[in-house]
Amino acid sequence: SVQTYASTGGTLCSGPVEQSEPCVTKRPASCDDRGTNCTFNDWEAQGSCTLPEGEMCGVGQVERVRLVRTPASDGGRPCQGFTRMVEQCVVDCPDPKDCRWSDWSSWGPCDVACGTGGQRNRTRTV
Repeated sequence: SVQTYASTGGTLCSGPVEQSEPCVTKRPASCDDRGTNCTFNDWEAQGSCTLPEGEMCGVGQVERVRLVRTPASDGGRPCQGFTRMVEQCVVDCPDPKDCRWSDWSSWGPCDVACGTGGQRNRTRTV
């Protein structure tokens, strides 16, 4: 797993999370080499794109996994390669939108019937 996620412009982790390599065990003489070779399933995303703390969009990381489809048997070749890895991913940022006011409404009536000191209002919305 990732110990520290990148933040504030730091470099993202990229690469396998796990490694494997072939090994040899002593086989009885009765084994033959016509066994079943190991095969993997296709890579699948494990969860969603994880962004640095406090970020809503931009570059993040996603863990991908693949499972063994067919394990080696009867002397077949073992699977070689990774079963988990971390890749870079992107969560699109929405286009910025500027605040826009509506047009002003019509002026309302004056709040005094005669003379000065009255007030009238109009409104607008976002």
